[in-house]
Amino acid sequence: MIASLKGDDSFAAERIAEVVRDLGTSDDESWTEFVQQGGNQLEEWNLHRLARDLYRNDLARDSALLSMRGENFRDSTTELLILNQLVSAEGNRIPYLLNEWLARGASDRKLLDAVIRLQHSGRAEAAAAVYKSLCERNPRNEAICAGILNLARIRLMRKPGAAFLERLLAERVSRSGASDDSNGRPEAGTVSWTRRASMTVRSRS
Repeated sequence: MIASLKGDDSFAAERIAEVVRDLGTSDDESWTEFVQQGGNQLEEWNLHRLARDLYRNDLARDSALLSMRGENFRDSTTELLILNQLVSAEGNRIPYLLNEWLARGASDRKLLDAVIRLQHSGRAEAAAAVYKSLCERNPRNEAICAGILNLARIRLMRKPGAAFLERLLAERVSRSGASDDSNGRPEAGTVSWTRRASMTVRSRS
């Protein structure tokens, strides 16, 4: 890590390779946690290249060992590698990496988490691309919808966010027509979403 902080990426990569070779022989959960949690910590410290070396070295290990760890381990580490690459990818590489990740079945929650992580890393273009893909899925989980709503105020995310919210609003208003209370008023939840969505749409101007 010190070598990476000093800019000596080659030496840092060699040391990571040695760690994986010498310690990464276990098929238990401790090594899984080291790779995934250790990689996440390196990402938080903006040592993205070092984290990428960790993922790549471990995925390149003996296929029998990876099989013992299970497909979930391989898939999770591969997802971390793809997200890592999105952090540093040039604009023309973003669609390719994103499509590869989507093809692997990335969940709505993982996409939302990735948007937040990329945005915090200063990768606004990549964050917006992932956000657009998430909006196009039209998720209906309340927590995911709330996350989309909060992010829609960011300039590069306003257009897909507003389009998503307009679809969501139309759906909720349509449903509320069949469930108005005795006073003829929409349900409170619909009113809340209506107000929040309208505020977000207006913020585009």
